[in-house]
Amino acid sequence: MKQPARKKSRKNGRDILYLIFGTFAVLLGMGVYILVTGRITAALTASRLAGQTAYALMTASTTCTWAAFMLLEFALVLQFLPSEQDYEKKPALNAPMLGEKKSLLGSKRVMNVITAVLIAGAVICGVVSVNVYTVVSEDGITTHTLGFTHHYEWKQVKSYVVDCDSSRGLSVTYTMRDGKQFEILQHTVSAPEEFHKNYDSTVAFAAMLDGTITELQIPRRVRNARTAESFYKEKYPTLWKHVSSLIDHAEFTPLPDETVGTAEAVTEPVTEPQGADSNP
Repeated sequence: MKQPARKKSRKNGRDILYLIFGTFAVLLGMGVYILVTGRITAALTASRLAGQTAYALMTASTTCTWAAFMLLEFALVLQFLPSEQDYEKKPALNAPMLGEKKSLLGSKRVMNVITAVLIAGAVICGVVSVNVYTVVSEDGITTHTLGFTHHYEWKQVKSYVVDCDSSRGLSVTYTMRDGKQFEILQHTVSAPEEFHKNYDSTVAFAAMLDGTITELQIPRRVRNARTAESFYKEKYPTLWKHVSSLIDHAEFTPLPDETVGTAEAVTEPVTEPQGADSNP
């Protein structure tokens, strides 16, 4: 006699819809997380950099956001799995099919404690996010890591590279004499009102710094200049005037190496991109 098809077993009284709607709840929570950390970051930046023509690179922001999402998702999955009490209350859970093992993690209390720890970890990620940053100013670069700071003056730059990616746009990377490297355009940025009064973008600030560092006779390399032209010239004309200054567009020739003024500029030939979809 044919047995009726067995329905999918539920764990801990919950089915797959619990995970689906739970994931939507986690995403909603992440939206709140990003909104709150963004506002706190803006307020702290306005306070920390009050009166300065500078901006903060929130270097841990992206990593912390992903870490917080993963912690919350783990907490969701943990609540989905059955505990010891669930096996005791539901005999069906105590009789797994042949070849299967019970998914037994521990008591409900222990699982709730672990869940609370995971949620607390997500909150800590937010704290780390707003307290790990790098300030780029007219005086130099200062790293801030949970209260610890280290300052570099621009005269401590050993060399720097101006590059352009066909999807992310321009990057400017400084290498200090101790080997430390800083990229000043590709991170999440928070800037006070004073900065916006003087510069329309971080690219404009980088162009200003380029003149300052060139005066210090610090070697510079320019890569993918034609990619930069393709990326900015037509789509972002306001930024292009600053980008063209950074890559010395007026002096650009497709040679392997060329010296511009007192700074070294090396241009590497690239294939023109078909288009760029993301903003710089």
